Amino acid sequence: MTASRSLCACVLLVASALFATGCEDEKSCDSTDDCANRQVCIDGTCGDDDGRDTGNGDTGHSDAGEDAPDANDSGGGDVGNDSGDTADDSSDAVVVPCGNGSLDEGESCDIAIPAGEPGACPLSCDDGDPCTTDALVGTECNAECEASVDVAVGADDGCCPDGADHDADGDCVPDCGDGVLGAHESCDSAIPAGEEGACPDTCDDSDPCTGDAMTGSRTTCDVLCSNTPFSVCGDGDLCCPPGCTDSNDLDCSGTCGNGSVEAPEVCDGSEFGGADCTDFGYVDAAGLRCEAGCASVSTDFCQAVCGNGTVEPGESCDDGSGGSVGEGACLAGCTATQSCGDSICNGDEDSASCAADCGNQCGDGAISGPELCDGAELDGNDCTDFGYVAATGLACATAPGVKTAAPAIAQAAAVT
Repeated sequence: MTASRSLCACVLLVASALFATGCEDEKSCDSTDDCANRQVCIDGTCGDDDGRDTGNGDTGHSDAGEDAPDANDSGGGDVGNDSGDTADDSSDAVVVPCGNGSLDEGESCDIAIPAGEPGACPLSCDDGDPCTTDALVGTECNAECEASVDVAVGADDGCCPDGADHDADGDCVPDCGDGVLGAHESCDSAIPAGEEGACPDTCDDSDPCTGDAMTGSRTTCDVLCSNTPFSVCGDGDLCCPPGCTDSNDLDCSGTCGNGSVEAPEVCDGSEFGGADCTDFGYVDAAGLRCEAGCASVSTDFCQAVCGNGTVEPGESCDDGSGGSVGEGACLAGCTATQSCGDSICNGDEDSASCAADCGNQCGDGAISGPELCDGAELDGNDCTDFGYVAATGLACATAPGVKTAAPAIAQAAAVT
């Protein structure tokens, strides 16, 4: 193919580093190879690339492999016609190697990092905060935990939301010092000493064989006492722990039976360290006994006295009467109080006042229960009901429910 070529002078613009592109305008061409100065062959004429070359291939002509390189072609062939260009462009993308055991850019975790180590992917989510709802989002190397704050007031979920109080939400700690033992308090500083729920001032249990400790504070209503038994043998603490002897603990040197209370003894013979039966709720002081081993005392011989007006161990009542009568009265023996309905016909009770207890009593003059008669009450019967002419003479036998006619009267009636 023969083509006329004309020469022209081109001016290099140093400041912009661009070639002038008007030198070969209107030159006829069969392909871009026939054009110079980075011009392209468009519709058979050389000219500047006016945008019809999109950077991914010349769309203005049908040449498949001989285009001049454009600004987006790094190698010497138009991107649209050079399949290698696409591969070169895609190599610029960052490929995250998930599962390589390393926490790389673009990953929140790596599935190959062992659980428990930094960068390991979570399998479940629980931050231990009852006031958050935890969820596992994402998969593989993008898995992570998200927590949303619980704002529901009144829910029984262990959370006290911000701004809520115990009145609105039972999960909130009540006010310390309000005189009420709340669910989250171990005590309340406003409850008087000696009453249930009062905060202790000391944790001393008076036992030399326990270590006493107090935690918490009255100001926060969380005082707790612990009394831990000693288990180590050692001198000077007045305690002889189980298994220790005087050979490894001088506090075990007491001799039971010598009549003298020595640590760790609580009694010895008739010596009880100043204690007697009154310390165990009895009025009479006498009766305390020292158990074998001198380690404990027995109240088996302490005596309760019914009628002294003091309810002692073994008594359920004691009104000082020693066994009176009347509703609510303490019965003899001080083991029960009199009341209608206790299945005992007591004192001043009768079938009229307490039918439940006394209604079936033969001889009370009232027919009740299985009785056919009682005293003069014959349930409307007389001797005529038994074949006699004379009506009089019927009597109630002492055995409950048996009616008999008096023999003399019955004989008289028969003769008549």
